[in-house]
Amino acid sequence: MKKIMLAAVALICMTITTVSLTACGSDSSSSTPTPPPAPTMTTSEWNISFTQESNAVVQQNLPVKVCYYDAAGTLKTEDMTGTSWNKSVTYQGETSNKGFFVIRLITGKEGVVAEDSYPVSLTPSGTIVNSYSDGSKVTLKVNENPLSTFSGATIMGLFKGQGIINYFDNGRKYLNYLGCFSLYKDGTISITNGTSIPEIKELMGKE
Repeated sequence: MKKIMLAAVALICMTITTVSLTACGSDSSSSTPTPPPAPTMTTSEWNISFTQESNAVVQQNLPVKVCYYDAAGTLKTEDMTGTSWNKSVTYQGETSNKGFFVIRLITGKEGVVAEDSYPVSLTPSGTIVNSYSDGSKVTLKVNENPLSTFSGATIMGLFKGQGIINYFDNGRKYLNYLGCFSLYKDGTISITNGTSIPEIKELMGKE
């Protein structure tokens, strides 16, 4: 009888152990839900403006040229006439080249008086609206949001007429530049001030 009771107790213990192990095994096999993929950028809409001073002599001899990527990813250049310039471009996806860049060239000295001073200014403004695959949108304000991919800031200066004359006579091609390209090539994101782009370097007379 004693042997029978011991056998029964042993059987009960084995059963409890088996149930416990089975329960533990069930817990360890439960999988954590896979998080959804991060949303990707579908479009990036840039609405960029530049404003400059209204001095006719400055506009004639120190014209502003805007370089930018169009929707197809081709680099374009346009002359800024008058006091303002605006362009809206919608870029597709995260892999397209995108961005704006401005150069003030030195093309002459007609009407420039050596003894006079000539103020120059160039101010960017506008918005960048990035849309994502999950339906969300992020709006960045140019020159206000530190996360903006366009990091241009207002350029202001006062140049003596004699200095402008000297710049031109010495063959200098540009006075200053402004802007920031956001380049996406082969999936690699990089930020440049534009001076590494061959077409812009040529405009600026840089090797």
